[in-house]
Amino acid sequence: MKKVLVTSIFLFFLSCIPKMDIIYPIYITIVKSL
Repeated sequence: MKKVLVTSIFLFFLSCIPKMDIIYPIYITIVKSL
């Protein structure tokens, strides 16, 4: 369930900040920490 929530937040950030090269590494780091 945590990964679903993180994915939702990730998609929200993508819609707000269309800078994949900045957000994606942060997202990967969060997923690895779960």
